[in-house]
Amino acid sequence: MFELQRKTSVCFTGHRNIMEHLHSTSSVVAELKVILTDLCDRGFTNFLCGMAIGFDMIAGEVVIDLQREYPHINLIAVVPCKEQARNFSRMDKNRYARLLSLAKSVVYTSENYEIGCMHKRNRYLVDNSSVCIAYLFQFSGGTFYTYNYANMNDLEVIKVNPKEARF
Repeated sequence: MFELQRKTSVCFTGHRNIMEHLHSTSSVVAELKVILTDLCDRGFTNFLCGMAIGFDMIAGEVVIDLQREYPHINLIAVVPCKEQARNFSRMDKNRYARLLSLAKSVVYTSENYEIGCMHKRNRYLVDNSSVCIAYLFQFSGGTFYTYNYANMNDLEVIKVNPKEARF
């Protein structure tokens, strides 16, 4: 049975939309690879992904790609409810299913969709990590909440594309 250890775990939080007018998806992927390579070299092995469209799935795919160089690292899918992907496009449902199938572990923080299940997932991500990687450019929503929660809980917070993000 897989046991998650906070001291070697990293979580992701980010918006669904990549701000293409500021930076391309490929630049986000390239920066994530640099950040994750550094974290792997520092001994981090577990990468908790909230499995949302956008930054979450991009981060999950980067973790899977890095497993070629770091076969000991794990993608942990932290899912707010079993029907999370119900309204995803066909393409996003396929990406989601692929990531779930490649994850070392899948954690459902709620059985069914209910008010607050996304916050519950976001708190789980932070409560089980010591580092948070954030792609944040809005001062509202779940990403902003998770970013603040990570800071309040003394996680090391690493911002993706901090030159463009205004905090």
